[in-house]
Amino acid sequence: MNLLILICLALASAVGIKAPVQPSVKPSLIVEKSETSPELVGFGSRTVDEIKRLVGAFYIDVERSSIGNGGFTFPGVHDKAQVLGEMLCNDRRAYESFKSRIECRRTGDLVVQMALSFESSEQCDRFLEYFKANFSDFDSFDIREGGGGGIIEIGTKGVNKATLMNYLSKSHHLQSLLTRMGYQGGKLIDARKTLSIIVSDANGTIFPQPSAKIPYQECNLKSSQALSSIIEYLEGGGFLVINSGNDPKRLGKKVIKGIPSEKKHLLKNIAIGAGNGHLLFVFNQAGDGVEEVVGYRKSVPQYLKAPQNREVQFLYLGDNPKATGNDWDGYLAAGFLCSICVAHPKNVHLVPPELKGRNFAGNDAATHLVFKAVVETAKEKSAANQKFSFSPETVNQIMGKMNATSKETT
Repeated sequence: MNLLILICLALASAVGIKAPVQPSVKPSLIVEKSETSPELVGFGSRTVDEIKRLVGAFYIDVERSSIGNGGFTFPGVHDKAQVLGEMLCNDRRAYESFKSRIECRRTGDLVVQMALSFESSEQCDRFLEYFKANFSDFDSFDIREGGGGGIIEIGTKGVNKATLMNYLSKSHHLQSLLTRMGYQGGKLIDARKTLSIIVSDANGTIFPQPSAKIPYQECNLKSSQALSSIIEYLEGGGFLVINSGNDPKRLGKKVIKGIPSEKKHLLKNIAIGAGNGHLLFVFNQAGDGVEEVVGYRKSVPQYLKAPQNREVQFLYLGDNPKATGNDWDGYLAAGFLCSICVAHPKNVHLVPPELKGRNFAGNDAATHLVFKAVVETAKEKSAANQKFSFSPETVNQIMGKMNATSKETT
């Protein structure tokens, strides 16, 4: 039994805030339009509070069965749910070392996604069953498994990593983004002309996967085994979109840590998708933070489905091979022939038929091989005066180079 939970329960017992035994409220998902504010896609406050309360109620049930009351009494057990849910809310960042927590990912005051972390994948699965049984409009959400296990990410129905890629698949959106960022093509690649970009997951892909050796706080670009090849790709003119479920400001800090001060101009070649497709951010002119591309958020409802004509080619990189994982929508948007999975070696057995032969075990170490092979291929195309793109044929060439240096493909 975690000491924090015991403290939370003891404190909550004294407060006695009532919460329904069977929470049943229609999610107050927001899609607002006005002349003075952009269209918003996210959660209303009632939905946020109800999910927090449900997590608290679930933990009280789990704690009760785990400790056999252990000296505690539980009269009106659900009275404690709201308080415990608030205490586990990661907005406070007070319990960073405690794995079980609630994180509200937001832009301004609007919550666009909630991430729930549990002690294990098994406990996470039990919560999903509890959530489904106790929330009458469970199907109103888009729920994906986060990387690393034991994490679920709850978003607006239909919004996921493919949403951002659907938006960027229209060339005028990509061109507009490149202009806003001050992007300049390089000697090897000019994204304005090639309309080909890399879209990548963050933790476990371009960043290390959190582990006992590398704690979550140190999983950034600086500690990534892929850093040198990513910089080489950016210096050659490559454009990278980090498409993650994480908080945009936190992602920005993780990237900035890895870019040397004399290479800060390379931040103009990196955009950040956050909240599993809900948000798009770019680095500010000073290179010390990020700012939102509000026009994307206004357009989200238009790109819940893939456009008929895709004008931009993607190479998608992710580490989660599962169809229920948050990378699956990225694989679908790019197409499996233009996707590469870099799953952790322990997850190789989870690789589905669609990704067979396209998985290189090793997380950021494997991602290093991807970017290295991309640069080598771009150099060959440039020397032969051939156009570079992330067509299925080119991706196969990239994978061929990876196969030559790695024996861990599956």
